[in-house]
Amino acid sequence: MSEKRVIAVVGFPRCGTSLMMRMLHRGGMPVVADNHNSYEDERANPLNRDFEFLRECGGKAIKLLEPQRMELPPVLYGFIWCRRSSHEQALSQLKFLHHVAGLPGIRMSDVELMRQGIVQDTPVAQHKLRKLPGARLCEVWFERVLAYPRDEAHKLCQWLGVNLDEDAMVAQVKPRSAQCYRGFMELQESHA
Repeated sequence: MSEKRVIAVVGFPRCGTSLMMRMLHRGGMPVVADNHNSYEDERANPLNRDFEFLRECGGKAIKLLEPQRMELPPVLYGFIWCRRSSHEQALSQLKFLHHVAGLPGIRMSDVELMRQGIVQDTPVAQHKLRKLPGARLCEVWFERVLAYPRDEAHKLCQWLGVNLDEDAMVAQVKPRSAQCYRGFMELQESHA
């Protein structure tokens, strides 16, 4: 993409957006983030009402979780929609909620409800993003990034139309199963 698009790494929580942001950042793309662990920026909270700061983010990557809940300003966007097995993503979301909010243990009925929500909400959210003037959307699956990091990094660089350090991007992908991890990998490693 030769234009200075806002590169928005989007999706629902626990789909691999932090990994994607880390790959882009380590590959040489400027990022907008308060920290380089979760790669979140407090201004990008879906509960906020003002997203005008995105007008100044052209040529940079920013993580936007649940972007369908945001009123995004009309600028050029390149959306990297991060996807994951809806079952594994639901498990990971519930694990996170249990950890952060101290909610009781995970029940399979909770996992299925969360999974159904992800499946139903994904096309609605993608449709809203595609309706923005000039928006481009690329889906990246978490499972493919883990299994074929070099192929996925190369494909992403081609879609973006930028020369990033693909070796540095690939180095961010730790060999692991795509199944929901028992702990929190992002808390175990420093990515400063």
